[in-house]
Amino acid sequence: MPQNPVFLIEPLGKHHNRAAFSCGKEELDSCVKTQAGQDARKRAAVPFVITPDHNTIAGLYTLSQYAIGLRDVPADLARKLPKYELVPATLLGRLAVSIHFQRRGLGRKLLVDALYAACNRVGR
Repeated sequence: MPQNPVFLIEPLGKHHNRAAFSCGKEELDSCVKTQAGQDARKRAAVPFVITPDHNTIAGLYTLSQYAIGLRDVPADLARKLPKYELVPATLLGRLAVSIHFQRRGLGRKLLVDALYAACNRVGR
């Protein structure tokens, strides 16, 4: 792999090597290896990976639909929203970076992409 690879963020696919992923947290490793693909197939969450080569998973995040009670939203913001009982939201369910790719700013890139995706990709 090149010294400074170009990382791309793309939806998790069958071609991504999930078995090799390890971030050092068993719950997140298990999510990447088994749960993320299942959640995508069941449309429970949308997993995205950051990869240097379209195969290696350097990191992952998942987004899913969520709702917050209007009474739980700060009053100044709630005044600007429709008066529905529940306010739609996007949940960042998982965020993990492989131990082999930590300390490169990939977590920050994933978080920024998740915010972008929540505003522009999911549900459109």
